[in-house]
Amino acid sequence: MDVGSIVRGNLRIVRLLGAGAMGAVYLAENTNLPDIHYALKVLHQKWTHDEGFRQRFYVEAKNQCTLDHPNIVQVLDFFQEDDEYCLLLSYVEGQALSDLIEQKGRIPEKQALGIFSGILQGLDCAHRAGIIHRDVKPSNVMIGRDGRARLTDFGIAIRMGDLRLTKGGGGAGTPLYMSPEQVTNPHGIDQRSDVYSAGVVLFEMLTGKVPFDGQTDFAIAEQIVNAPRPNPREFNRDIPEALSRIILRALEQDPNRRFPGCGAFLKAIRAYRWPAPKKTLVAGLALASIVAAGGWLYNYLNPEVEVVTEEVPNPEPVVKAATQALAVLCRDSAQITAKERGEKTAKGMGETLMAEQFARQVTELRANIHDFTTLYANQLAQLATTDHSLVDSALQQPADSAARERYRQWLIADFAQKSKEGRTPNEAELVARCSTAPAESVADTSAPGQRIGSEGGQR
Repeated sequence: MDVGSIVRGNLRIVRLLGAGAMGAVYLAENTNLPDIHYALKVLHQKWTHDEGFRQRFYVEAKNQCTLDHPNIVQVLDFFQEDDEYCLLLSYVEGQALSDLIEQKGRIPEKQALGIFSGILQGLDCAHRAGIIHRDVKPSNVMIGRDGRARLTDFGIAIRMGDLRLTKGGGGAGTPLYMSPEQVTNPHGIDQRSDVYSAGVVLFEMLTGKVPFDGQTDFAIAEQIVNAPRPNPREFNRDIPEALSRIILRALEQDPNRRFPGCGAFLKAIRAYRWPAPKKTLVAGLALASIVAAGGWLYNYLNPEVEVVTEEVPNPEPVVKAATQALAVLCRDSAQITAKERGEKTAKGMGETLMAEQFARQVTELRANIHDFTTLYANQLAQLATTDHSLVDSALQQPADSAARERYRQWLIADFAQKSKEGRTPNEAELVARCSTAPAESVADTSAPGQRIGSEGGQR
């Protein structure tokens, strides 16, 4: 494919971005909209002559097209141009994480963890869709000018890895970042393999080295399977013990001893970065249980876009989550009266099972209100310990609806009270406040009666 040529009718090849053994990546622009750019990945023709390879490539490309997440490079199209197979991806203006590591040697902890949190969020999205990356490594992570990490080569890299490994490697992936089970049982891996590979990436970001290295793929694989894990503090004494323990858990040889998924890995990183104050320990546990629950609430409490900063945490995700906590609290508060009325009616009709169902829903709603009150208190405490100028700026961001604007105004008032008096509204006060909200401003964000951490949540 030549620079300046037109493909797919409206894509002009601008320049070569990079090339490797499996193919080349070009910068392409839309001829109708020249300001719109793409990354066009073109496989070398020698890999497309095999029908089985072409079919696998198509299936994997189709899978990645379903992953729509800010921490994943989006695949926009898959097509054949003459005898060449092409992937059209969103273009990320920035650099690969591997280049950043090469430049810095060791990435400062706060910057590293900001980038890494985005990697985990992207992987967790893929795992929820049933897709395992299997080749998580710095060169498959793009860092945009906004500091956000974006994963690429989902499912495609494994095919390239198959052809790249020596006989001693035995599995699919890149040897330096492979999990033990990728070496010994490559067809029996699950999401915990990506947890291990992600742990290697974090190890390298903080130390400038990978845990295991060698002259051949076989030598690396033998160490991965049999050698004890090195402590990252051996290479960088500035790494705190608590962070080292998190990394070592991700690098456990036994998958059952690792984090069960990248969502749990992310939760541990966040708990390390922003530990809950001792006086709000219960609130911290409530937050942890909600994050673990996953599902609809996960999208609000695990912000998809994390701006990397060297000084302080970004308060905007906390403001958004606190607003959502108020919305769900009011939603559940409004439903309790209706459920209690239904329970009374069912009892009068002699419908015992229906009455029991209503009673169970009322119990779950009351428990939810209690948990969200605790969560909200924890969020206010976190905002109170953050740079107030940044918090004020986040609070002034306009809401996306009239209902959310009401909750935002409540949050502004509560933050002011927390900052001046150290006081947080209690459960009764929040419920009473919710009773003043018109019905249309109560957010319908989940199934009625859904309990935090219950079977309704996705673990």
